[in-house]
Amino acid sequence: MKFLVKKEGPAEEKGKAGKKRVIILWAAGMIIIAASAAVFLFTRLKKDERHTNMPPAMNGLGEGVVGASGLTAVGMLEETWDLDFLQTALYVEESYLSMGDEVEKGDVVFKVSDGTLEEARKELENMVTEAELAYRQGVIDYETGIIDAWVTNENAAVNKKYSQAQYDNAAAQAGKNVKELEKQAEEARELVDEYTKSVNEDYYRTYYKIDERYQAYYEHFSLLMETYEKWDIEDGEALDVSPRETSSGQGEKEPDKAMAGNGGMGGGYNEDETLLSVYNQLDEMVKQEGEEYKTALENYETAKRTAQEGLEKARSELAVLEAEIVSARTEYEKQLIACKSDYEITQAQSDNAQAVYEVTLESLEETLTSLKNEKADAEENLALFEEVIGDGYFYTPSAGTIVMNAVREDSYLSGESLIIAYSNPEIVSVTASVDQSDIAGIGIGDSVYVAISGYGNYQGKVTMVNPVTQAQSQSSVTYQVTVALEGDVSALDSNLTAYVYFGMSDEMMQEMQNMPQDIQDVPKEMQNMPQDDTGNPKGDGGNIPESERMPGNRPAAEGIGSAPETGGRLQTGESEWKESMPQSGSNDFPGSGGKEEGQ
Repeated sequence: MKFLVKKEGPAEEKGKAGKKRVIILWAAGMIIIAASAAVFLFTRLKKDERHTNMPPAMNGLGEGVVGASGLTAVGMLEETWDLDFLQTALYVEESYLSMGDEVEKGDVVFKVSDGTLEEARKELENMVTEAELAYRQGVIDYETGIIDAWVTNENAAVNKKYSQAQYDNAAAQAGKNVKELEKQAEEARELVDEYTKSVNEDYYRTYYKIDERYQAYYEHFSLLMETYEKWDIEDGEALDVSPRETSSGQGEKEPDKAMAGNGGMGGGYNEDETLLSVYNQLDEMVKQEGEEYKTALENYETAKRTAQEGLEKARSELAVLEAEIVSARTEYEKQLIACKSDYEITQAQSDNAQAVYEVTLESLEETLTSLKNEKADAEENLALFEEVIGDGYFYTPSAGTIVMNAVREDSYLSGESLIIAYSNPEIVSVTASVDQSDIAGIGIGDSVYVAISGYGNYQGKVTMVNPVTQAQSQSSVTYQVTVALEGDVSALDSNLTAYVYFGMSDEMMQEMQNMPQDIQDVPKEMQNMPQDDTGNPKGDGGNIPESERMPGNRPAAEGIGSAPETGGRLQTGESEWKESMPQSGSNDFPGSGGKEEGQ
């Protein structure tokens, strides 16, 4: 029997297929969400159970001892690409390690191409050459700068030494004009004083001896007149004895002219030659004295008029000189201020010259040191390059288990990036949860006692107290305290339950160390508790879900150093490790049980 089925068109078939795909994706999403929620709740309940069942305080060890449980975490080392100074990106041809591989010191991690290796080496060699040339030029500039600074400093010292002399000389030049004008004014004052004195005190009358000359002339003239009378001289016309007013205003009388004639005698009067000779001499003397008096009187009148005119002129010239002195002194003060300013500037420059010299030397030394350091850095970069990747291969610096390899084939290395991360069995820490009522007595550096069932007891020190609280319930709040174990910890692994005791004295720790190993492995309160197949106490954090165990953790029955069933490979995917990788330098691992999600 045949059934006829209506064929659907291509468009209808494509529409139905799209609807089916949407339904399937929606269902898958709901399943994933439900599974994630179930895993989260299961993990949360397990963690709450472990934190709730922390060991009680060790009552027998005294007051102040605080007990807490936690999980161990093996330390991790990270190797980064330290050649971040390279501009050339190295091409990775081969990468040899995978997550979970056990490596020894010196194992090859990856290989770079020869072409990029030589290009990077050439880049660093050029940097060394450039730094060397710059340093050599810097040495030349340094020596030149030292000489220039020394010359400048010496010139400043010389300028300071002679600045006082220069100031004095400039001041003297500025005051020279003032001194010359003052000298001229002094002479003008003396001239004014002389003219004033001559006018006021009739100086020239005395100078020309007017009164003395008149007195001598008048006496001799009077004697001559007496001689006339005695000798009965009748010819009055020969002698003029009429009085004459002088310029002095006095009523002196002086003869106007001497006797005339052959002897000036009256007719009929005869004497001998001796008397005639005396008369003639007296007559000549009177004439001479009269001329001298007349000349002196004229000079006196002229000098008196000249003195009055000279007084007025001298006074005018003195006034002009005094005005010029005032102007000259003003100019002198201006020039003196300018000279003083130049002097003080020179002094200041000289005083600062030594400081400037020292600062210049320091700057030159810093520049040269910087060039020297750049040269050393370039050489160190080249040496580091040769040490790290000189043969084209990168090697592990120590042994451990690879937990991440960030280098892939057919990729480039650049910048400061993470290369590999691997566990370090020589570093083990414990992260314990401490109740908020006990956290106040715990500080960084405190010594602690740690008991790990099946592995022994250890001492350690507090390295970190996380300030973020962890709420286990509405009434339970704890703080996470990280403890670094001391001694040989190579036998320990991650995710081992450890009991940490804070506040124990050194004597108490020593007493615990002296106890038999089978007794001290587990605290007294825990010795009778049942244990699981891994040697951890049941019901007290020993049963750790498999999903929360660190990679590489193994039951004690397998023995220390035995390989996991997976052949040394990690169970967790590498992508999950990249997302939950702790920060560099931290000893906390994801899933160690010591921290809550979201911390």
